[in-house]
Amino acid sequence: MKHSLSYISIKKYSTILLLFLWLKGINTIDAATPKEQTTTREQIVQKEQAVQKKHVPLTFRQLSTSDGLPTNEVQKVYQDKDGFIWFATRYGLCKYDGYGISVYTRQLNNPNTLSNNNILCLAEDHDHQL
Repeated sequence: MKHSLSYISIKKYSTILLLFLWLKGINTIDAATPKEQTTTREQIVQKEQAVQKKHVPLTFRQLSTSDGLPTNEVQKVYQDKDGFIWFATRYGLCKYDGYGISVYTRQLNNPNTLSNNNILCLAEDHDHQL
């Protein structure tokens, strides 16, 4: 024999469930309503300190000609998907790997190098090529 629940039987069972919850002392409206939390100033300070411990402080290092840049005048800066930082200058293209700087310049007799040393912009294509 197949059992199917009709609208009337579902309503009857839901009424019984609500009655059971009421008898147990559980108010379904209170259970579904989020309670306001009171947070003390000390708790807020503790949360902020915990967040600050998770973050590593940023350090910055200024690069110049003494580090290998051809000039202190940089026109554009770009970081590629591998983490290398590229600098566009008037005297060539520079790649910084976190340790040192490689400078790429135009070579007169080599057509596979830069066409000009004055680099105005930097971008990657969809194949991640500069």
